[in-house]
Amino acid sequence: GVAWAAAVAGMAVDRERGQIRARLDKVGGGAYATRVQLGEGTLLAVYVAAQATSTSSLTTLGKLLVLVDGASLGLVLALLALTTCTNLASSIVAAVKLNQATFIPMASCGSLVLNQATGLLLWGDGRTVRSWLSYAGVHILILLGTYELSSADLCEHIRQRRSRAAETSLS
Repeated sequence: GVAWAAAVAGMAVDRERGQIRARLDKVGGGAYATRVQLGEGTLLAVYVAAQATSTSSLTTLGKLLVLVDGASLGLVLALLALTTCTNLASSIVAAVKLNQATFIPMASCGSLVLNQATGLLLWGDGRTVRSWLSYAGVHILILLGTYELSSADLCEHIRQRRSRAAETSLS
């Protein structure tokens, strides 16, 4: 719930800042706009979080549909509608703003990890796991395979951050 709220808030901040940027471009020639804009890494994190939490929430809410009735069913249906809108909105905006070769694999990894955590913590999937080593190994292989298919380069990202940190400390 907290991660979902943070992701929605991040999307709202990005949207608002985008509107501010558009207004500033019209008024001041865009000189201030670059300071208001969120970085690509921050955007990627926000939209991956929105996509992963909403996808995982949709799975959980879908399971709850058959377990509740009455007022609880109405609440689940309302949450399902809200979560579906969040999922759809984050997909559409991410398709326009982000490199899909990076976003889609990262969102898939985020969804996998959250679904795994939800299954273990909420649905009691741990009771059916016969080999924790195999369970963890399969998930790690899926995450590594998805990373390998993406355009993300974690090693290069770490090198760049270290280089920037070294430059900053020398200045």
